[in-house]
Amino acid sequence: MKSITTEPRNILDRARPLVDQDAKEIQPYGRIAKLPIALAENVCSASAENLNQLLADTMTLREMYKKHHWQVAGPTFYQLHLLYDKHYTEQIELVDSLAERIQMLGGISIAMVHDVACCIEGRPVFVAHWMECEPIQESLLCRSA
Repeated sequence: MKSITTEPRNILDRARPLVDQDAKEIQPYGRIAKLPIALAENVCSASAENLNQLLADTMTLREMYKKHHWQVAGPTFYQLHLLYDKHYTEQIELVDSLAERIQMLGGISIAMVHDVACCIEGRPVFVAHWMECEPIQESLLCRSA
């Protein structure tokens, strides 16, 4: 097993972004990959778009529950602390279900905070798209090495 050193130079090298990666975009955000399901492409597209908006709202609500879980105070602290944590956990499951449903429709689900902000503000989402796996895996492996 490779040991991780904590020398300042090594830490800086590991923290530096990998900017020279090149991967072919497989599917841009907002386009539907036609899958063998019993729905027309326009129905899948409209459903994926609506579900992505719902996903953005659900991700925002999830983060608000966690924020309030951390910041609750007062005589009902413990009960509210547990309640907010329970709701946060339930929102995680909803986020996962919504994102998987979008994928099943042939769409691309939003995934990052930036994507959520774009959906809420009505701006186009540029970040989320399908890419080939090798550069993504290589990036993750380089970060964990």
